Amino acid sequence: MMLELDMRTRKILVTKLLDRYRRSGKKAKGKLLDEFVALTGYNRCYARRILRQGHRESSARSFEDHPKRTARKERKYTHDILPALKKIWGVMNFPCGKRLVAIMQEVISVLEKWGEVRCTKDVKALLSEMSASTADRLLRAERKKLQLKGRSGTKPGSLLKHTIPIRTFADWDNAKPGFLQIDRGEWHA
Repeated sequence: MMLELDMRTRKILVTKLLDRYRRSGKKAKGKLLDEFVALTGYNRCYARRILRQGHRESSARSFEDHPKRTARKERKYTHDILPALKKIWGVMNFPCGKRLVAIMQEVISVLEKWGEVRCTKDVKALLSEMSASTADRLLRAERKKLQLKGRSGTKPGSLLKHTIPIRTFADWDNAKPGFLQIDRGEWHA
């Protein structure tokens, strides 16, 4: 017979049984556990864990007791560097982040020399100290735009199947010396 107990009543029941359960012997613990399971409707394993450890401290604490959540860390790489990064990435023929970061300083100096990219000192410093994973993360959207949508446009059809001759096992005569087979596709010399 299971009673409908609300969470507050269950917590009170746990606090009342907690000390008795911890001080009891094996047989008494079994009886207490049976009663607790019958009253609360908890799974036996879960009930045993609650009586061994008590309710989690976080659920017993009030909302005010929780530590304050810290604000999000300020972003180091803002959208100011994205145009320069895209330009450098495009000029270098879209390499991965590791290869891009390895030659970033040299590429920036060459592109500035020829007037392809104009960067402030701050943007140059950020680009030169950027990690490969950060470069990949910032360029993820651009890389996705360049992905091929569908690899193939051909559809299977029966018209072509019937025009291609297929040799069976009986047609092969490769026991003769010098036997050779060549595909009859178009070939131009």
